Amino acid sequence: SCGPARRGRTHSAGSIPGPACYGRGGTQPTVTDANLYLERLGSGSLLSGAMSLDLDLASKAITGMAAEAGLEPRVFAEGILSISNAAMADAMRTITVSQGVDPREFTLVAFGGAGPMAAVFLADELDIGEVLVPRFPGTFSAWGMLQTDLRHDFTRSFFRPADAVEKAEMAGYFDEVESEGTASVLKEGVTETDISSQRSADMRYVGQEYTLNVLLPAEIDLASAVNDFHAAHDRRYGHSNRAAPVEFVNLRVATFGAVEKFVQTAGSSEATREPEILGERSAVFDGAAHATPILARDSLVPGYEMDGPVIVEEQSATTIIPPHWRLVVDSGDNLILSRRSDG
Repeated sequence: SCGPARRGRTHSAGSIPGPACYGRGGTQPTVTDANLYLERLGSGSLLSGAMSLDLDLASKAITGMAAEAGLEPRVFAEGILSISNAAMADAMRTITVSQGVDPREFTLVAFGGAGPMAAVFLADELDIGEVLVPRFPGTFSAWGMLQTDLRHDFTRSFFRPADAVEKAEMAGYFDEVESEGTASVLKEGVTETDISSQRSADMRYVGQEYTLNVLLPAEIDLASAVNDFHAAHDRRYGHSNRAAPVEFVNLRVATFGAVEKFVQTAGSSEATREPEILGERSAVFDGAAHATPILARDSLVPGYEMDGPVIVEEQSATTIIPPHWRLVVDSGDNLILSRRSDG
């Protein structure tokens, strides 16, 4: 949990002592303390109530530092969250806007224990219109590891001007590396019929320090590879120079071993079933307290809709939907959050 800005910097409270509300000796307010103080989190929100949060300790930390800053405690608590969200939004701009990608054209996927709490506010910062919260967001990365194929990556240095490359030499390198990759995946217990490979090359304009990775087909076509590099450079950086000489730097092979996947069943179709309401809190958004229902994620069925403010709790995460957003549950039991037209 990030602490607030102090002397122009933020820092983490870590797991020890952690946020003040953990009751482990922490005294400075953190993002978790701010969410608890604003009642976006409840004392029993984490791990389905198995982990309890101390509102009194959070309040003491928030009000104490708010007084030092000369701010009203609610304003101060929302300021903590604004600083944290702004920092995360800047990091997202680094991998989108600065790379020529417009984040407004995408859906923001929120996972991790804290991701669904901040996702809508990050979407507002980046003008993203839709957020998707998958099932079991707190264990989403672990779930992904269980669903993905095995992959081993191999690289060979291959400094050659593109116009001087011998196809036979390049093919020999690739064949050698693919054999090494196949042998490594066979050791993982995958049968040879379930193994596949993907070739690529790191390429650049002569004189550049950085490279771009370009996928290559099994049948080597150097002219197509150079054309694909120019196109990739244009997509990434907004320009290319087809008259400039190009060179290869590395040859890469990714070897995949297909594994059996768990097939996720579709959600219940009982769209008329009423959700389980765990309670109601006076959650604060933009300085005002709102009567906010707390819904159990497990009770939400495909087709269910509700305008914010609403908070959805589950064992691994808490999803916050503020007043100007709307919740819809899709056919895969994902929570789809979208900005309301009247918001």
